[in-house]
Amino acid sequence: MATREERSLPAAAPTEETERLVAWLRIPAIVLIGASHGLGNPQERGFYPALALFAVWAVGLLAWVYLRPVTARFALIATAADIAAITALVFLSGGAFSEARAAYFLVPVAVAFRFRPSLTALAGAAAIAAYLAQAMPDVNSSRPHAARLVAVHTGYLIWITAAAALLSYLLARRTRRIAELAAVSRRLAAEALLAEERERKALAEGLHDSAIQNLLSARHDLEEAETSTSHPALTRADAALAQTVSELREALFELHPYVLTEAGLETALRTIGQRAARRGGFRLRLDLHYPRRHQ
Repeated sequence: MATREERSLPAAAPTEETERLVAWLRIPAIVLIGASHGLGNPQERGFYPALALFAVWAVGLLAWVYLRPVTARFALIATAADIAAITALVFLSGGAFSEARAAYFLVPVAVAFRFRPSLTALAGAAAIAAYLAQAMPDVNSSRPHAARLVAVHTGYLIWITAAAALLSYLLARRTRRIAELAAVSRRLAAEALLAEERERKALAEGLHDSAIQNLLSARHDLEEAETSTSHPALTRADAALAQTVSELREALFELHPYVLTEAGLETALRTIGQRAARRGGFRLRLDLHYPRRHQ
């Protein structure tokens, strides 16, 4: 039974990267199993054909992970096939007392960073069960300390399975924490953008309602003064005020493009483009194509 904390961990989904790594690691593992064959054990005729079949299977998996999508079912099937192949090769290499039995250690290590802790423990338990299924009939064989050897090897398998399950748990917990931190980071960034937008909008509204209105009122007073008294200084002051109002409106548009909220995205983009074209002295051609929401 999975614990409550383990159920709260994200399910470890196999990725193309991890499955490609395992597919590559499977090749040297086959070489090691082949090299261990016959070390102090009688050689079976079917070992090398079985090893060749496993090698073809491994090459096929390697091609699959590069050509086809990787799913959780694929990873589970590949792991089950690995355990079955190792069991067959150990049997053909002399049984549970052959040097090839060390290949069972590869199973929990290969699944620790691919599956969640419960599946990692399950894969390790399957490897232990496969080893014991071969070892138990031979415990009373003529080899000295046969039962002790089986017990020690089983103990090692149990230890490495527990360690692999713990590693899988730590990796899953770290993945969950990284996901939580990423979510918090996105939320904080969104809140910062909203706060900045509110401040820019408030500043733009304040300048529009106070500074620009005061400048427009001053221009109106200057225009009235010019009708009664014509003086070059008044004309220059009026021109300076007109330029200042224009520059402030440009700055307000940069702070908060009110046309975006008032007239929509297309009008806002055209307005921004036209302003940029006027400042840069180039000709603007703007083609907008985007899906419109049906009312």
